[in-house]
Parts: sequence; structure tokens; C-alpha cells
Amino acid sequence: MVHDLAAELPLCEVVREGVPAGPPRPPRPVDRNLAAGVAEGIALAGGVRIDGFLEVQGRSALGISGISSRGGALGVEILARVESGEEVSLARLEPGTKAEAWEIPGEGDRLVRWTLRATGDAAAWAIVRKPVVRSLSPPPSPVPDPPKRTATKEASRPNVLLYLIDTLRADRLGVYGSTRGLTPRIDDFARRSVVLERTTAASSWTKPSTATILTGLAPQVHGATRLERRLPPTVRSLAEVLKEAGYRTGGWSANAHVTETTGFDQGFDRFEFLPDVASADLLAARARAWLDEKTEGGEAAAPFFLYLHAIDPHAPYEPPEDLRRRFAPQAPASSGRLPAIQRVYRALDRKRPEARAMLANLSALYDADIAAVDRSFGALLDELGRRGDLARTLVVVISDHGEEFGEHGALGHGRTLHREVLDVPWIVHLPGQTAGRRISEPAAHLDVMPTLLSALGIPATAAFEAGLRGIDRLAVRDAASPPEADRPLFSHLDYEGRQGGSVRLGDWHLVDPWSRKFGRSPRLFNFATDPAETRDLAAEKPVRTGYLRSLLRAEQLAVRHRAAASAPLRPEERKALEALGYL
Repeated sequence: MVHDLAAELPLCEVVREGVPAGPPRPPRPVDRNLAAGVAEGIALAGGVRIDGFLEVQGRSALGISGISSRGGALGVEILARVESGEEVSLARLEPGTKAEAWEIPGEGDRLVRWTLRATGDAAAWAIVRKPVVRSLSPPPSPVPDPPKRTATKEASRPNVLLYLIDTLRADRLGVYGSTRGLTPRIDDFARRSVVLERTTAASSWTKPSTATILTGLAPQVHGATRLERRLPPTVRSLAEVLKEAGYRTGGWSANAHVTETTGFDQGFDRFEFLPDVASADLLAARARAWLDEKTEGGEAAAPFFLYLHAIDPHAPYEPPEDLRRRFAPQAPASSGRLPAIQRVYRALDRKRPEARAMLANLSALYDADIAAVDRSFGALLDELGRRGDLARTLVVVISDHGEEFGEHGALGHGRTLHREVLDVPWIVHLPGQTAGRRISEPAAHLDVMPTLLSALGIPATAAFEAGLRGIDRLAVRDAASPPEADRPLFSHLDYEGRQGGSVRLGDWHLVDPWSRKFGRSPRLFNFATDPAETRDLAAEKPVRTGYLRSLLRAEQLAVRHRAAASAPLRPEERKALEALGYL
């Protein structure tokens, strides 16, 4: 394998040495006043350092075809650092140096930071010709592709129920390890279904995450990333694709971020936003009435796509009284209402000692709300069973994001990109499935749409100009295929001045701030040794940190940004957002 380092330049960190780093900012193209890719290779100004990051396998070497300079004589130092070692100077070269190569320290698969440093006049430029990292080891044996599932014939396509539970963190479900007993119906459903054990949310608040679930596009691509933005009509949604495939499409949302005004009605025959913090029971009742409607002319009913967006676990936390007494007996009902929640925010900000007890009450009320939506979901499954629809319905249970109760100094969501807001459940039940299955490979919101289209036999590339960037998560992998621990999962936040991104790769998680309100420096965590993300390893692991930042930079530069339109809120939507604490 050969890595052309000039092609890697947009992913590098380029700085003028001795100049303090500026404020956090989103990844953007390299400053051409400092460094540039040229026909010969890489040009860098005097006093500039370029750091690039690669994963290499076995014996590898960094080589060049020569060094030259323009505007003055500049030397170039070439350095390398493997993750487990110190930085090593491979060479100090003057203009006129011919082709040379240097073996990179270390053995086996490893992360490497390569560095080019120009020494001399800041007004001059050094040209490093054709820099590459080349493997010196024999190539690995090819791994066969996983077998493809047989597409479902159009005539036998099942119904689809996409049941999204707002603000539901994965660790509150028994099927994900909870012992609280909050979700007996979902847990029973999961035992006969496919459980995606490691699903990462696209964002830590509703609008961008839900838009990704329903479009298969990253937040920066669909553009619905801020409070005032809407889903552009140019984006094709899952409902639109299924409608074109012959489905009846109906959607009911209890979240004021997911409405007709914000563009989420695209492709639905009927779509309703139910204000006043509607319960999951009310959503299900509206859906049942829609399912009861007959098609004109007495023709056989088309398969349905039903999208329900339940909001019960979202603040304010006001569960049914019987569930409050069962799961939150110590918490007064009033402690989950918005004025009380605002008092908790103030106590957290001032680091008052009573904040912990207040958070415990809210967490218990949140549990009771989860129990309420679990009960409602179970009743909906029972109803579909009585109607004879359940056996021929593909059912998906998923969440848009989780909820934080002080784990990283905050309450709610849309404030951080830590596990408590990014780890979400995703469960899929295929028609006729009787045995459960668990998938441990990493999954993401980006995968939901391609997975569903594949299960329904609808080619994603036929519906989308450039296809979808997610993958079919239900495809059976070949036994010889390695685990997908090396698949990076990205999340994005742009909410009320908090801008940042995160990337998860295997057991590693990097959170990168792009605004001062979100943070001042990248933070690195390891799930294997620190599942609660309490110890920042960025300073101890600079190569790992830099490599993950380069992956995040590559993702940011790869996505195609859309000019998302703003949408004025209707009175009932503004009222609902106020009730949820957003306004």
C-alpha cells in the first residue's frame, strides 16, 4: 500500500511554529500561505510544520524523490512518531537532496504521525518532491465480500413501522444491560429481533439526528442542524422513497422540531404534529384511526409505512402517576416540571451541593417516563397483532439521542457529545422472525435508511443520485471477514453556539470543539478502560488524538454542505418548544 502524502495534505495539521493556536474552529482547507500541494509534491513556507497521521501495517518507509527551495535556501526536517513511542528525527535535508527513504519505527499495525518541518527564512518555500509512505511488507490476503441478502419482491413487501422514542438512552433498556425493569415490552420484542448493540447518534439533539434517520444523510449534508433551520425540499426522505414504491405513508410527531414547518412531512400522505406534549398513547390512537381507513374502490390495501415519534421521556418529566409511584416514589411530581428543571440548571451552573439530589429525582422521573412509552409501545404491538398486521410488518425501534443527568456537568441534551447522549438503541424485527440476533459491529443513524431499503428490496442507488453513505447493517457477514472495529462513526453538534464534532473508532472516542462555548481543546477517551469518559487522554496520546482529528477532518471535507433554509415557527410549534424548554 502506498500513501501519497501530498494527497493527504487537506487532512493535515499545518501551523507556523511559535505562533499561538487560534480559537477552536471547524476543519477547513489548509492555509495556502503556509502550505500547498503542488505538482511536484508539498510546498511549505519557512518556519512551518505539517503533521499528518496514518495507520500503517507491518514494515513501512517514508520516501521522497528530492528537496528543492524557492525564494531562498530552506532545509527540511522529516520526523515520525508512532503511538507507543517518542518522536524520531528521520532526516535533516538541504535543497538538492535526491531520492531517499527511511523506515518508520515500530512493528505490526500502528498509528504514525509524520512531520515535515521547514527551517529557515519565513519568506522562502521548500518543496518536498513526491513524499510517500510505502509498505515494505507483502500485501494481506484479500477478504471475501459478505454475501448479499436476497431482495424482497415488490409484491410481497411488508408494512414498515418506524417507532422513534425521543431522548431514550440505550443503557436504560434491559436488552442493553439495564436492571431497572423499565422496558419489559421492548425487551421481549428485542429477544425475537435484531439488536444493534453499538449505535451512535448523528447528533445529541432531535432535529439533526431525526433528519439523518429519515434521509440517510449526515447532518452537514441535509442541513437541518440548527434551531431555525428546516429540512430542505431537495432532500429525499424515506417516506418519499416508500411512497414511490407503492406504500401508504403516515407520520405522527409529538416533537416540535419534527413538523410540517421544519420539512419533515415530505413524502407522507398524512403527517401531523400533535402539540401540547402529546403522549405515545395519543400518537398510537391517531395511527390506528389512519390504519382503519379503507382504500377507495375497495381495492386491496397497499402496504403502509407508519412513522411515530414519541416524546414521553423528554423533559418536562411528567409520567403517569402509577409509574411515578413505582419508579420515582421519592420524587414529587412537581420536580419534573419546567420551573423545577430550570432550578436544577441554576444549581448545576453554581455547583450547589443540592444539585445531585435534584438530578437523582429527575433521573427517576425520566425512568418512569420510559416505562410509560414502553407500555404504550407494547399496546400498539398488541393492536397490530389483533388486526393481523404485525406478522407482515417490519418494526424498527430507535432513538434520536440520549439524556444527560450531570455525568459531564450538564442536564438534558444538545450540550455535549458524550456516551450518555450518543449511545442509542436500535432494534429491528423482520416479518416472520422468531429468533433473536445481536450485532456487535458499530452502527450509526446513517445506516438506518440503507438497511431498511435493503430489507425491502428497494435499491438505494435508484432512489438517490449518489447513493447512501451508510451500510446495510443486517447483511450477514462472512465468517472470514474481520470485525468492523475500524469503521469510524461521526457525530455533529451545532446548537446555540456550541459547535463541535466527535469520532468513535473501536474503543476510542475523540470530542473536538469548534467553538469556545463548546470547549477549548480536543478530548480523548477510551471506552475499554474508562466507560464513563472521565479521563481525558489527549495529552497522553497525541498521535491517537491527531489521527482521529484527521478522520474527523476528512469527514467534514467530504460531506457536501447544503444551504439550509430557515423556517418561521407556527404558534403551536413555538408553544411546544417553550413547553420542552427550548425557548
